[in-house]
Amino acid sequence: MRVVERFDVRLTVFAVLAIAFGVWALVMLSPLDDGTLQRIGPALVPRLFAIALVIAGLLILARAVTGIATAPPRLLPGPLRFALAALLIVIVLLPNIAVLLGDVPPVAALGRGLQEFMLAAGPAEFLALFWLRWTLAIAIGVVIAGEGIVTGLAALLIGGLLGLAGDDVASGATRLPQVAALLDHYPYAIALGTLLVLILCRVNPLPAAFAYIGAAVAAEMFQRVMLLAKGNPLPVLGRPLTLTLVVAIVLITLALVWYRWPWRGGTGRPPT
Repeated sequence: MRVVERFDVRLTVFAVLAIAFGVWALVMLSPLDDGTLQRIGPALVPRLFAIALVIAGLLILARAVTGIATAPPRLLPGPLRFALAALLIVIVLLPNIAVLLGDVPPVAALGRGLQEFMLAAGPAEFLALFWLRWTLAIAIGVVIAGEGIVTGLAALLIGGLLGLAGDDVASGATRLPQVAALLDHYPYAIALGTLLVLILCRVNPLPAAFAYIGAAVAAEMFQRVMLLAKGNPLPVLGRPLTLTLVVAIVLITLALVWYRWPWRGGTGRPPT
């Protein structure tokens, strides 16, 4: 596959916005404490998100300005692609489907299985479940539109930072107070504006939406995991249920990397 060497405006704009938001978040988080591995401070999780967002933005920018990001995506045949995307969407929305269609016998059985999972799950399982849902949200964009993995990750990190704005449950400290104030006064405008920017840049908005909804709870689960594990999460990750979810996340990520890899079906390089 031939790489088209031209400047990609939409991804450049998205990358610049992502980098600017990440740098601004790092500056705003500087007064807050990271804490320790055992007792996570209010700044650690959003700071990690912001650092990862800056790195992802730089990768996207480098590929956009060199023209690599404009390489035609390799996609599965149309029917197979949309069937796979529909399956991923169903998996991502599984809890919602179980609630809405609880009277349907197969869905009712699925709902009972989810209830059993919730009863057996601890903080580590809930955290891994968030990661799995976010990974699948990125996968939907990759499968449907051939979007890059890093681009989907950047969208997820943007939504996560917005979702982390506000009071930290453990310490009571306010993270990103300016964003929290805007979200308090104009929640729908900020949410719709963010989604609109992503759509105009032709970036999958699902990772941002799911991260925005679940980032605060996921951060709380992470704090609990590290507290229970005394700063060493490896024994906790060894629990059968957690390990199963983590293995699923790794396998899906490897499948996405293979799907976008340069030598799969041609000699060109994939977009970010």
